[in-house]
Amino acid sequence: MNYLARRLMTFPLVMLGVSILVFVSIRLVPGDAITAMLGTEAGLLTPDQRAALEAYFGIDQAGSPSTGAGLRVRFRAISACP
Repeated sequence: MNYLARRLMTFPLVMLGVSILVFVSIRLVPGDAITAMLGTEAGLLTPDQRAALEAYFGIDQAGSPSTGAGLRVRFRAISACP
């Protein structure tokens, strides 16, 4: 097997490994996207404002892309494509 074919066969595994590494790294950072975006001013938000931002960014959804359920839904959609 030539060099290019071997590289093309290992590419999906490398991308999977990098994706897992980035996912875990992001999850290890304390806080959430709202806190990261607003910094110290995130503490000034009322609960209603925080809930509105969570809904806007999709953090409050059970099937968000970062959860296992969300990933399963997306994988099924990709694998169902002809």
